Amino acid sequence: MKHHTRLDSLNDLLAGLHLSGVPALIIDDEADQASLNNYVNQGRSSTTYEQLLSLIDRLPHHAFLQYTATPQAPLLINIADVLSPEFVDVLEPGEGYVGGVEFFGGNRQLTRVIPPTEIPSADNPLVDIPETLLEALQVFFLGVSTGRPTWGPGNPNRSMLVHPSRTTAEHFQYFNSIQRIRDEWVRVLNLDASDADRRDLEQQFSDAYASLQGTVRNDLPPFNTLMQRLAGDIAETQVREVNRRRGNRSRDFNWRHAYAWILVGGAAMDRGFTVKELTVTYMPRGIGTGNADTLQQRARFFGYKRSYLGYCRIFLEAVVLGVYEGYVSHEEEMRRELRGVRDRGEPLSSWKRRFILSDDLNPCRASVIQHDILRGNFANDWYYPRMLRMSDAVIRANQDACNTFCQQLAFVRDREFTQPAQQHDLCDGISLRALVDDLLLQYRVEHPSDTERTLGILLQLSSAIERDPTETVRFYRMRPDYPAAQRGIDASGRMGSIRRLLQGPTRSGGGYSYPGDLAFRDDDRISVQLHTINLTEKQGNQDIIVARSVPVIAIWVPQRMSLDWITQDQQGRAAN
Repeated sequence: MKHHTRLDSLNDLLAGLHLSGVPALIIDDEADQASLNNYVNQGRSSTTYEQLLSLIDRLPHHAFLQYTATPQAPLLINIADVLSPEFVDVLEPGEGYVGGVEFFGGNRQLTRVIPPTEIPSADNPLVDIPETLLEALQVFFLGVSTGRPTWGPGNPNRSMLVHPSRTTAEHFQYFNSIQRIRDEWVRVLNLDASDADRRDLEQQFSDAYASLQGTVRNDLPPFNTLMQRLAGDIAETQVREVNRRRGNRSRDFNWRHAYAWILVGGAAMDRGFTVKELTVTYMPRGIGTGNADTLQQRARFFGYKRSYLGYCRIFLEAVVLGVYEGYVSHEEEMRRELRGVRDRGEPLSSWKRRFILSDDLNPCRASVIQHDILRGNFANDWYYPRMLRMSDAVIRANQDACNTFCQQLAFVRDREFTQPAQQHDLCDGISLRALVDDLLLQYRVEHPSDTERTLGILLQLSSAIERDPTETVRFYRMRPDYPAAQRGIDASGRMGSIRRLLQGPTRSGGGYSYPGDLAFRDDDRISVQLHTINLTEKQGNQDIIVARSVPVIAIWVPQRMSLDWITQDQQGRAAN
């Protein structure tokens, strides 16, 4: 229904109506996919996008409601775009819903790694059926035999999804392999009980049964009971290839025709394809283009399956499994951010775009994003703002914020070194939450690059607080009795970048009399240094002071707080 020719017909129909003042609701399902302007970076508009704009124009009294499970792209497009959302609501699933937390939030009972030797590639053509695929099929068929006796309205289907790659040739290869192994297992299970081949196959199913015992609580029938009906259940399982070669779609399936289904395919089953009562997923493929929203849409294994969760298994390549585990944190953080915008009644245009996202992934396809995104991770590293030629008003506001925060602290002077320029005040054990709330959120930066980096460090610290609310900080007030040190900035317009903030070590008597500012930290905890500096700028042969008593916050982040993040700054959004 979103094809541009259908939208064109709808626009023609509406053009003949008088719609001024007529309230209309436009619901755009899967709003992150076809609706957005895929040619924004080329200075032109995609056809579907243009038709949607025409539709909006023909309905002057309307609300345009975007609906999607993967909102990264609508959130990252230009906030001036007509399709950039103005408000947000986060829908909560029902009690029976199973999502990323259940599968990838730390419980590895339901996931399995497909080893590299069983991932098909040009250098690794598969000759035999992979062992992990055999295991996946055995777990699935045991689940089929468990549920078939109660097949009906309360137990409608049982299905398995095999998603090997984008190419139909590989789909056909897996489809044929599964057909062959299904027929072979039916033959062997109908042999005499004393036959060696049958005993070997029963032992393999016994191993799969033991795996199910670890996750299925009370309704798993005895193994011997399942073996008595397994051959017939396997024989009646329908195996279908779903791709453009076959031309199949979900609506082409008569799910009532059979209880058990195995579907083999690729992109045709990514988005909008309903796989009923999916229990086992086998996906021997990599992350592809690395778009987070695409990978999430590939996750057909989420859904309302709490009642049979113990029968579910997901077989993934190791990198993909790790990416899905990281995506859980990304999605949970994004939902928290959006709930906060909703609960505060703020417009989405005021929300600072920031995400937790693995370095292996992009938030969405680049073709719809006009403003650059910044990646970062302050791990075993220092953060401090670099563009320090701020306005006088911002400098005064930062001075007030730092003074107010320091007045609450009980400092102890570090007198290990005799020179005033090498003595610092220390306050240890400050709450990390207090540091964020009372100082960092009050400290302002002006340049977009510092805004993005500041959002990133705040995201890392917020995540650390969430993991452990008792996290503490070591806080240094650097050189409190020494007149403000001078630091040079590049003469590159009003927003000059600082050439060096932290003082290096000094030598005396053949050794170091001062180890340098970098040494003042706790390697395993957040450490903060508050510097007060005069900024100088080269004018001719002289260094001229262009700003006095500028407070600068430097933050050390230990390796254990590593977190990949993405931020985006768009013109017109307030920086703080």
